[in-house]
Amino acid sequence: MIDWTNAQAGDPGLDLALTWVIGATVDNLGARAFTRLFLRHVDREAARCALPAAAAYRLADPNVTDGERARVTRLLTAQTGLA
Repeated sequence: MIDWTNAQAGDPGLDLALTWVIGATVDNLGARAFTRLFLRHVDREAARCALPAAAAYRLADPNVTDGERARVTRLLTAQTGLA
């Protein structure tokens, strides 16, 4: 789903990383399955480089649940060694 009211040109790596972070950490098996397939077809290194910024953006969202926050932190640690 694209939020067109907030759409703008930006860093493609960050777009990939945000899709990765959201898809991999929401409490939805379908989203996580989509994310695994998605990552097979994108520049994963560009996404990995932008992962800290994407995680920070996601963690700043007041609508993210505590469980999602924990999963974002685990993903960031697993992929970059950062937390």
